[in-house]
Amino acid sequence: MDSAEKYFLDNRFSEIVKRMENTWAAAAVRAEQEKQQEAEQPTMEQRLENAKKHVEATLEKRGYDHAGIKEEHWDFIIQLASERLVKASLGETISVGEITNEHIGFILVGEPMAGKTFLMRLLAVIKAIPSPIGEATLKNDFQTGGMERMFSTYPDLRNRDFSLDDLGALDEVKSYGNGGLIKSILFERYEHWQAGQSCTTFISTNLEGYNDLKESYGIQIANRLANMCAIILVQGKNKGVSVNKRFFMAEKQDRPK
Repeated sequence: MDSAEKYFLDNRFSEIVKRMENTWAAAAVRAEQEKQQEAEQPTMEQRLENAKKHVEATLEKRGYDHAGIKEEHWDFIIQLASERLVKASLGETISVGEITNEHIGFILVGEPMAGKTFLMRLLAVIKAIPSPIGEATLKNDFQTGGMERMFSTYPDLRNRDFSLDDLGALDEVKSYGNGGLIKSILFERYEHWQAGQSCTTFISTNLEGYNDLKESYGIQIANRLANMCAIILVQGKNKGVSVNKRFFMAEKQDRPK
């Protein structure tokens, strides 16, 4: 190897080493930047706390009076709504176990004008739960167009998150064979829920608890609902209902898209 070739190779090697050093330095800078960005991201606890403040502030702003709900039940509703908002904001990045109430819904039971539907609508406004659909609406769709039309209009009814308002307000109508329409829907939803699908159920009803559910729909449905949902008694007359009765027409921009 002559001196010219050696000089060329030495220079070439030096250039390679320099490029590698620059690459390593750039990688180290990127790693440090990513580390800093990661450190600036809120923790799961902080995300949940921020969501909780948002839920509580919204309900307070709209005048919802939760005096008729036991404190531990109210805390459950706030926690559930907060966790669902966090999960929605993170998409599929959330780990199993980080959300304690995942796939658990609720049944708001109690007398008329206690604020059950009002609470569900407020939670839907902040997109913590789906917008509630009345039982009468489902039955009307079924009676005019059959199961195909009903499931076409409400594709989430079978196996996705769904809010059912005013359960038990009307007499059952027949669907599959001798089975009632609402019973058939709840049976099917339970099967999907038990299989681990994201099929959370939220219900309001003027029935007053587990025994009324059992009497109206049978022990099988009552037990399935008790497994899928926390049964929450809402007592008294909610003063926020009369104060906010025009809220959902006056502020359409806040409604879920």
